[in-house]
Amino acid sequence: MAPGWDALTGCDDDMKARVLDDFEGRWRMTRRIVQGDGTRAGLTGEAVWRRAEEGLLCEEAGQLCVEGQ
Repeated sequence: MAPGWDALTGCDDDMKARVLDDFEGRWRMTRRIVQGDGTRAGLTGEAVWRRAEEGLLCEEAGQLCVEGQ
């Protein structure tokens, strides 16, 4: 692991601490998924974080590609 990298938070020491409001808005996302049987999949899309009564609500949409399908 690189010096200054925090494995728990995934942040560099020089980055400020994040608060929930920092995530509000539209984000691009990519996920790599490995199922228990070893099948691999990938998801590419976007997440939109919107204000909700008790914080933020995250809505995700994207394309899921499963290996062998």
